[in-house]
Amino acid sequence: MKAIWFGGLIVMLTQISWSQDYKSISMDSLSSAIQSKNLSIKINTESLNMTQAQYRESNAAILPQLSISHQGFRTNNPVMAFGSKLNQGVFNQSDFDVNALNNPEALSNFTTTLEVAQPVLNIDKLIQRKALKYASRAQEFQNNYRTSALILKSKTLYMQLQLAYGSEKVIEKALKTANLNKTQTQNLYEEGLIQKADLLAAQMRHSEVETQSIAVQNQIQNLSDQIKQLIQDEAEAILKPTDSLQMIDMWSDSRIESTNIENTSDIKAFELKAQSFSELYKAQRYSFLPTLNAFGQLQFFDDEIFGTSSDNYFFGAELKWDLFKGYSRIAKLQKTKAEAEKVELEQQNYLQQKQNDVKQSIRNIEMAEQNMNSHKIAVQQSQEAFRILKNRYDEGLEKTTDVLAAETKYANTQLAYLQSVFNYNYNLLYYQFLTEK
Repeated sequence: MKAIWFGGLIVMLTQISWSQDYKSISMDSLSSAIQSKNLSIKINTESLNMTQAQYRESNAAILPQLSISHQGFRTNNPVMAFGSKLNQGVFNQSDFDVNALNNPEALSNFTTTLEVAQPVLNIDKLIQRKALKYASRAQEFQNNYRTSALILKSKTLYMQLQLAYGSEKVIEKALKTANLNKTQTQNLYEEGLIQKADLLAAQMRHSEVETQSIAVQNQIQNLSDQIKQLIQDEAEAILKPTDSLQMIDMWSDSRIESTNIENTSDIKAFELKAQSFSELYKAQRYSFLPTLNAFGQLQFFDDEIFGTSSDNYFFGAELKWDLFKGYSRIAKLQKTKAEAEKVELEQQNYLQQKQNDVKQSIRNIEMAEQNMNSHKIAVQQSQEAFRILKNRYDEGLEKTTDVLAAETKYANTQLAYLQSVFNYNYNLLYYQFLTEK
C-alpha cells in the first residue's frame, strides 16, 4: 500500500515539474541583479545618504546663517509709537509735546530685517564636523562589506541550487536503477528464485529513492524562492542555473603568503568608526573653551508695506565662555571617553577574530580539497564495484541485498562528491570574501 502511495506521489510531482516553467540564471547575472535590485543594498545606500547629510549639516560650523523677515503692526502705544517714528525718521519738534507723547495717534510701522550670523571660532564644532566625516567614510566601507556579504550569500544559494539539480540527476538515475531492480526482483520472486526478504529490500530501496526525489524537488523550489527574494523577482518560474556545479580553480599557496586583512572594507570601516568616536571625545574636551561668533543686522522701516524709506544697521561679535553647566559637560566628556575606548576595544577584538577566521578558512579549504579528492576516488571505486556486482547478479552469482547495497553506496558517493565540491567552492568564496582577494 505504501509503495502504491509513494508511486502516485512521485507521478504527481513529476507532472507538476513538467508543467512548471523554468527560468535560466547565471551567477554573473545574479550578482548584477543583487547590486541593482536587492532591498538591503538600497537600505544601506539610504543609510549612507543619511550620514552624508549629517556631515553636510555640520557646514553650519563654518558657514554663515542668513535670514530675512518682514513685520508690520499698527499701534497707539506711547513707547512703540515713539520708537517707530524714530526708526522711520519722521520724528519732529511737535512730537515732544506732552499730550502727543502720552496720547499718540495710531500709526503703522513695517520693518524689513536682514540678519547674518557668522561662526568665527568654535573648536568643538569643527572637531565634531571631522568626526562626522569619518563616520560617513566608515558607512561607505561598511556598505561595501555588506554588499560583498550579500553577493557571497547569493553565490552560495546559486551553488546550492547547482548542487540540488546535480543531486536530482543522480537521484533520477538511482530511481531508474531502483525501478529496474524492483521489477527484476519481482520477477525472480515470482519464479521462486529469491526469498521475500530480497523482494522487500528492493521495494524499500525504491521507496527510499522516491523519498529522496521528493526532498530534492522541494529543495530546488525553496532555493529558487530564496534567490528570487534577494533580487525581487516575482515570477512563478523555478530558477535553473545555466551551468552545473564545478570546482572553482582560484586557489594557490601564494595567496596565503600575501594575505593582509587590515585593508579590507570591514576593518577600514571599524578604523574610521574608532577615529570618529575619538574625534567626538576630543570635541567634548574642547567644549570647555570659549566660543567666538559674529553677528549683524540691517533693517528698513516705513509706514507702508515693504517700504524702505529709513534704514539702520548694527553688527558685533560675542565671546562666550560657559564656565559651568551643572556637571552635564563633565558627564558627557566621561561618556564620550568610554564610548571611544569601547569602540577601540571592539576594533581590536574584531581584528583578532577575523584573523582567526582567515586561518580557519585556509585550513577548511585544504581539508575540503582533500575530501573532494577522496570522494572523487570513492565514486570511481563504488561505480566499478556496483558494475561488477550487477553483472554477477545478472548471472545469479550475487545476493540481491549485496547489489542493492552496492547501488546505494554508488549513489551516495556521487551525492557526497557533489557536496564536497560545494564545500570546497564555498570555502574558497568565503576566504575571498574575508580577504577581498
